[in-house]
Amino acid sequence: MKLKMTRSILLDEISKANKIIDPKAVNPELLGVYISVENDSITLLSSNGNMNWKARVNKSTDENFEVESVGNILIKGRFLIEVLRKIDDEIVELSKVENNELVIKTSKVRFNLQILDAESYPLIGFRETGAELEINPKELKKAIQQTMVSVDEYNKKLIFTGMNFQGKQGDSFLKVFTTDSYRISTKKLNLKSPLNEDIEFTITYKTLNELIRLLDGANELKMYILDGYITFDLDHNALFQTTLIEGKYPNVERAFPDNFETKLVIERQKIIKALGRANLTSEEGMTPIVTLEIDDDKIDLSSNSPDVGNYSETLTGFEFEGKEQKISFNIKYLLDAFRTFEDDKVSVNLISSVKPLEIENTTTDKSLRQLVLPLSIG
Repeated sequence: MKLKMTRSILLDEISKANKIIDPKAVNPELLGVYISVENDSITLLSSNGNMNWKARVNKSTDENFEVESVGNILIKGRFLIEVLRKIDDEIVELSKVENNELVIKTSKVRFNLQILDAESYPLIGFRETGAELEINPKELKKAIQQTMVSVDEYNKKLIFTGMNFQGKQGDSFLKVFTTDSYRISTKKLNLKSPLNEDIEFTITYKTLNELIRLLDGANELKMYILDGYITFDLDHNALFQTTLIEGKYPNVERAFPDNFETKLVIERQKIIKALGRANLTSEEGMTPIVTLEIDDDKIDLSSNSPDVGNYSETLTGFEFEGKEQKISFNIKYLLDAFRTFEDDKVSVNLISSVKPLEIENTTTDKSLRQLVLPLSIG
């Protein structure tokens, strides 16, 4: 096996593949990146048992790509990554030699790296059939970032550790839901064509984090859902496949109220900065609590910690409609929710001190909604 290619492209592809690998994997073959060199391309494979990655590089993606001889290798990605980072030359030559080593060579530098047994690498089947969805990758990434604040990665109920997607036949969008039972996030995600059937699936938190990274820079995205797996096809050059969470997601959409007793329109940064100041008096290890007393011309915020101190502030300059309210919240939950929005001003809607608060944009994407349950303060 012998080839030449652009160092930065190889480094980028190896880094993506290596991110999938679990460094604590029991099977030694899953510690490596499998590289298959063919006449006109190389294919990189990696897996941690639950998530699989496959990417291809050829002359269309690397003008310096050139294969002299074909073959396969299995190598620990982190060593190859460190070598490629330290090399200054932009063209590198890779060759497999008889003593089970990979030679990385430039005009000035040579490295010999030990490789693993490529023959022991498991056969990975990528599913590119089933329900097919086409989505703008930038919109999917944004939707994940705006709603994953309500995912509880460590919840004992596995279904709450993921993000739920639902769509009805004929619709040109998916509804996205997340909840940790204290707050709920939702948003509509547009599709490039109507759904041919009803669909619902839930993706794990860990997969979402990987997906955010992999979607960066992608221009096209197709998703295939079949038999408990989802496969993401990125720009027709890479496949990312993972298992889905089994089980029925709770109907959290019905938790969003239709009517409210109090409605506010307030500058988003103003309330974020005030909540940040309130959080300064919170005690480590304790739930940070802020109380809001709202009337037609002011919002009084207060927080107190016996071992740290107390805080109070009055906000003015907002729109008000309805009844006065006094209500308390976990400061972190409110901050997380307000930070997901982009409008300069947001709508804040309330019913009572024991009912959840709803936040939404005032002008742009109104499908993004955050619901936060209040705290009962004795």
